[in-house]
Amino acid sequence: MSQALRDRLVYGLHVEYAVIQEKLLTMADLTFKTAIETAIGMEQAELHTKEFKYSVHKVTYKSVRGTSRSDFARGHRSGASSNGFGHGGNSSL
Repeated sequence: MSQALRDRLVYGLHVEYAVIQEKLLTMADLTFKTAIETAIGMEQAELHTKEFKYSVHKVTYKSVRGTSRSDFARGHRSGASSNGFGHGGNSSL
């Protein structure tokens, strides 16, 4: 019974999970339990990788830009002073 379930799991994977299917097909002594554990682990790893890539992209985009859109709309730039000349509004040069 567990061999039939294992086979249904491995061969019934959707096309988007072809990498998982290939991994399962290469495993020696594959049981239903190890097939489930491996498939779930690989799926979770892929989801975490996507989340990480997305979060890194957001951080990189913001740090490259240096400011948010609302800062640009108000005329502020990252690191600029209130008068735009690098000193804080004191005109005592």
